[in-house]
Amino acid sequence: LYPKIRIKFLLENKFLELEKNIAHIAIRPGKKPEELNYISKSLRKIKTGLYASKSYLKKYGKFKDETDLGGHHFITTSSQLSHIPIVKWMSANIPSENILFETNLFSDIATSVITGQAIGPLLEREAALHDSLVNVVPSKKQWQNNLFVVYHMNLRSNLKIQTFTEFMVKNF
Repeated sequence: LYPKIRIKFLLENKFLELEKNIAHIAIRPGKKPEELNYISKSLRKIKTGLYASKSYLKKYGKFKDETDLGGHHFITTSSQLSHIPIVKWMSANIPSENILFETNLFSDIATSVITGQAIGPLLEREAALHDSLVNVVPSKKQWQNNLFVVYHMNLRSNLKIQTFTEFMVKNF
């Protein structure tokens, strides 16, 4: 599509300091970045719900609602990701004895939920790809998150940055 643009995709669970040239562009969930020297453009809203596999529900019983925690196992993220709304909610509402394990990788959560090990937070978009998943607590408005493309203002006239940013805003 754009042969002169090469993308190197790095996943980090921390906010990179773009002024240090660690990366040219960041894709960030959460609230709009407040750094004055960053330019950000909204990509989309992310909807997240709590999901379980049909095999998990068969083994541990139906999940009535978010107050029905008895006997259920959950997987969540480490406190490193506590800025994510659903993670905050889980931290405040799910007793530690119900947490099977914590991870800092959403891919671990997806694998655990899909394979029937626990109930966990997944993006609605991702969960829709798996017929074996059941949305046990639908996305709440307070769990919704924004996704932004962010770059340092010194790169605002860079044609590659402009092209990539425009592409992401149009297509994401």
